[in-house]
Amino acid sequence: MARGVSVYDDFAHHPTAVRVTLDALRADASGGRLIAVFEPRSYTSRTRVFQEDFARAFDAADLVIIAAAHLPEKVPMGQRLSEADLVHGVQDRGHTALFILPSTESWSALRRRCRPATA
Repeated sequence: MARGVSVYDDFAHHPTAVRVTLDALRADASGGRLIAVFEPRSYTSRTRVFQEDFARAFDAADLVIIAAAHLPEKVPMGQRLSEADLVHGVQDRGHTALFILPSTESWSALRRRCRPATA
């Protein structure tokens, strides 16, 4: 914890793992905001096969930051995850989501939005 902000790093790359991790963090968040940063890095997470499942997986988060998929060209064009569709899928479920290009941008976006939980 630094300046009242806790950061957890997890390599959840399947929607079920993302959901379970966020549910556990939400249960332990003590009323604070839960911000999820998702960078699709595994082959499975970069494909459309779990597109809708990923949108549901972020339900416990207050804010979802979707980073550009890592090496998207490794997945055939018609099978690739659409980051824009994922952002819209999360938003359609009533949550705040945004897309950022390079992963270095994710830290800047995250830092601008982090603040200690108020008692």
